[in-house]
Amino acid sequence: MYENEARLPFFVSKEEYAQMVGCWHSIRRVLVSDDLNEEMLTHTRLELLKLDFVNNEPITLIIQSGGGTVIPTYQLEDVIQGLNSPVDALVMGDCASMAVDLLQMCRRRLMLPSARLLIHYIRYRQRWICDDFDQLDIDFKYFRERNEEIAMRRLDLYMKRTGLPREKITEIFRHGEIHEAYFSAQQALKLCLVDEIVTDFKFFPRKN
Repeated sequence: MYENEARLPFFVSKEEYAQMVGCWHSIRRVLVSDDLNEEMLTHTRLELLKLDFVNNEPITLIIQSGGGTVIPTYQLEDVIQGLNSPVDALVMGDCASMAVDLLQMCRRRLMLPSARLLIHYIRYRQRWICDDFDQLDIDFKYFRERNEEIAMRRLDLYMKRTGLPREKITEIFRHGEIHEAYFSAQQALKLCLVDEIVTDFKFFPRKN
């Protein structure tokens, strides 16, 4: 079990966290918070597979994350597409970078009224060795070929889910990259980045 309570957007003990996870499991919900790193994405992948094994009712990802690693996030999309259970997503709080990509990978994209989205270009961490400029040209070419496929896959995802043309999608990426400006829930809905703003969502079943 994923037991690092620091991953929650609020503090609870490990015991409380385990109880929350158990409750959410019973209603087929999975929390995705903090960084989308290998640990978090592996946890999410396993949770989805376990729930899909039990039955094929819809699963809801509850997302509050500043984003994370690119390739593992798109590997999670492969898992989502391979499930018999439809996967929906609800954004609470701020959702940025690869976390917004994860939102687009889900069937129904929901937001709470005060939630926000930030989208920008993929940010690469690449070290260049400049002692041989002929070799540097080769390195640039290799870097472009290696990353062009995932960049096009990302563009295609946003174009498919929003219905917006490529030029508008790149404008949205650039807006987030330069200004780091978040879209409100209403703005996200207008841009077709989400399907619905929900005002009556309950995180846990009502206790009698």
